[in-house]
Amino acid sequence: MKLLTAASTLLLLNGAASQTCPSVDEYAEMSLADGALTFKYAIVLASSADERSILCARLESDSGGWMGFGISPSGEMDSGESMKSTGIVGLPDDGSVQKYWLAEDPRVDPMDADHQTLMSTSITKVDGTTIMEFTKYLQEDGEFEIFPSGENTFLYALSDEPELGYHDVGEDSFTLDFGMETTPPVPAPAPDAAPAPAPDSTPAASPSGAVALTGAMKRSVAISMIFVFAAWFGM
Repeated sequence: MKLLTAASTLLLLNGAASQTCPSVDEYAEMSLADGALTFKYAIVLASSADERSILCARLESDSGGWMGFGISPSGEMDSGESMKSTGIVGLPDDGSVQKYWLAEDPRVDPMDADHQTLMSTSITKVDGTTIMEFTKYLQEDGEFEIFPSGENTFLYALSDEPELGYHDVGEDSFTLDFGMETTPPVPAPAPDAAPAPAPDSTPAASPSGAVALTGAMKRSVAISMIFVFAAWFGM
């Protein structure tokens, strides 16, 4: 098993509202299978709660036949858990790139239509090089998650035959840490609440329409009356 770290070369696109992959020239890349396979990739993180983070992947090989990519924590086709490993297989003659369940028996089983969620898939031959491309959600129901930060264990398989069968050119597992911490999207702040009205200092009116006096006002009136009577009788 190979241990690879891509913290310094990973392209992290944060805030891409349309969730599209960048130009292939901007992908990070690594060499596998003693140079027989080149794996190019980019991660695009969700920038809001209604988006989903994606892996943009491109595999290039001169093996000439089908090629496969897998996600399996065990490093084997059989995950050893109740959840099956995920495989992505490209068949050049059919031009198909689809998802498969990987297990002990059957070894490779096509997923049903509800699980065929890959985007931007293609497999072509250019000047003797077979190129497979796909975009995959990092999190999908019933499948092992691809982590933007932390160790992921992936599989690859190569053949010189166009039809799916034994990987006679080579197969192996490798680990990859994208090395990027993610932050959950922050919801937009709610509008500021209107300020509470200032208390009304105007004396309240009684049902008859007369102004109701507060305790302080009553004391002030009483004191004023005392001075009035004192002045009157003192004259």
